[in-house]
Amino acid sequence: MTASPTQASQQRTSNDAPCTRAPLVTRWVAGGRFTELIDRGDYDAQHVEVPAGFRTPVHLHTRYVEHLYVVAGSFRFWTGGELRTLDPDESITVPIGTAHALLAGDEGGTALIVSRPAGFAKVVRESGTDNADAFELEHFARAARDAGDEILDPPA
Repeated sequence: MTASPTQASQQRTSNDAPCTRAPLVTRWVAGGRFTELIDRGDYDAQHVEVPAGFRTPVHLHTRYVEHLYVVAGSFRFWTGGELRTLDPDESITVPIGTAHALLAGDEGGTALIVSRPAGFAKVVRESGTDNADAFELEHFARAARDAGDEILDPPA
């Protein structure tokens, strides 16, 4: 028996986790523009636009898996001792506890980042700013630590 469109929709959305749809709030973190798309508790998603040369420190997540899908531009992504370039329509999943870092390509990059369970969106909400030039590394590091993230190598 096939479910009706209404039943199928109800099946897809019936989840015990509360669904908090973000009102597309944009925050700036280290010169990158992060727009929260959703935070359901069991996962969250961000639309991320970063300029050329944007980089993260080497870090790991102790509470959530990170999945990055490249929409535009490119990223050099280091994980598990391997360096690879990710172009549009390519993605990578970083398991819990895996050290990784990324560097935006010459044209910058746009990506979707999903963390499961939710965790990364809260870091951005707590440490991001409304002003692209107002980033505070100590504030970000504190929010990241609270989410169980470990920064292993400071940004250059």
